[in-house]
Amino acid sequence: VNERILHTYCFQDDEEAWTYQADMDTTYNWQGVTIANDNSVVALTGKFYLYVLDLESGDGVWGIRTYNTESPIAMSGDGSVIALGSLTGRMTIYNRIENTYEELWHYSFRGARSSWVNAVAVSSDGFTIGAGVLDFYEDHYGGRLAIFDTYGDGTPNWVNDSFADEVASIAINDNGLIIGATS
Repeated sequence: VNERILHTYCFQDDEEAWTYQADMDTTYNWQGVTIANDNSVVALTGKFYLYVLDLESGDGVWGIRTYNTESPIAMSGDGSVIALGSLTGRMTIYNRIENTYEELWHYSFRGARSSWVNAVAVSSDGFTIGAGVLDFYEDHYGGRLAIFDTYGDGTPNWVNDSFADEVASIAINDNGLIIGATS
């Protein structure tokens, strides 16, 4: 057994459907797994690399370096929109175009050492994105929640900075009209 390999297993009807292996030096460790509601793709989030696989076969569809994330990515119900947060204070949005994903836009919060994007969410319809952060200041810290239009210019539609601590998780209903956040 090579201890430098990370394993992911997919089970269907109580049987192993496929196994995916990733290099630990590239990925570091697993931070989460997200399955599209339509069962088309599965995303494996590593601390330093994101893998998108075909859910049926386990074959790689797309991948990209994550630059230090510690939370699962979020995706739309059909897997066409991906939101990726990072401990560098940046959230990046990707859109599937044919068999690959391309960056739509990114948003940087306060900076690489002063904000962590801890939680991201995408509505099932893919039109609304939420990001939860922990901001570090010289004399205190606090959490913020920002809401974006997926196909906008990357400027938040709304920001709430009244959270006393990190925004640890976000949920958005299917059409993006109801948003929940924990702190």
